[in-house]
Amino acid sequence: MATADSTCSIDNCAKRAHSRGWCAMHYQRWAQTGDPLRPCKTCGIDMPAAKGRTYCSEECKPECRIDGCPRLVSTDNDVCQLHRKTIRATGSEPSRVWAAEKVCVVCGAKGWPDNGRRKHCSASCQAEESRRRRGAKKRNPSAPVPPRPDTAACVLCGGEISLGRRNGRFQRTDTIYCRKCGRESREARRFVKYGIKPEEYEAALKCGCEICGKVVPSLDVDHDHNCCPFNKRSCGECIRGFLCGDCNRALGLFRDDVDSLKRAVAYLTR
Repeated sequence: MATADSTCSIDNCAKRAHSRGWCAMHYQRWAQTGDPLRPCKTCGIDMPAAKGRTYCSEECKPECRIDGCPRLVSTDNDVCQLHRKTIRATGSEPSRVWAAEKVCVVCGAKGWPDNGRRKHCSASCQAEESRRRRGAKKRNPSAPVPPRPDTAACVLCGGEISLGRRNGRFQRTDTIYCRKCGRESREARRFVKYGIKPEEYEAALKCGCEICGKVVPSLDVDHDHNCCPFNKRSCGECIRGFLCGDCNRALGLFRDDVDSLKRAVAYLTR
């Protein structure tokens, strides 16, 4: 047991001994790691408590192991702080091909003129990568940013949508309609408002109106207006069926009142 006037048994440590002949700092290190010493990884000198966990000074820190990076490594890492954050965010080591050979990290274009951007050949590529990063972090903040997809599937026809450049700009990766379907087509508007796909509508056309049975070129989508207003997007659960224009308007004029419809039936059969 250490006496009141004894000093730490570690060389060059003048602190008062606490236990086992060591000061409180070296004793705590021994309790945590099994070794009272914490030598610098470069010079081997025992590091004081206030210094870093791997290197005793800035002079002992080596340069980042990423090629071409002159920054010093961060504490107990072999990469600098900037590349450490990049590896955490993307899940892979950064490539410096874009710096050496001027290769765009989004589209792969080579040798673009000096436009003030380091990794992107154009503002559209820079915006595309930022959009992907924001979307990935919103879905799962700890997940790495996925690579940009080349194609997507149309939600209406299932056709392939190219996400490459069009008129000098990249297609958005959240595009859901191909050029054939288009957001302004009837099929797209019907899908957005009611969630009905073209094959469901085609099957309803073959069956005809669900009230009068007439087979007509087009049918109206009837839904409960008490659930979702006419000018709002339907929740999908209030869709009642497919009606011809006359039957759909007739229900609207009766305001979907079942009692009024029963009295109308009684009137006609009287």
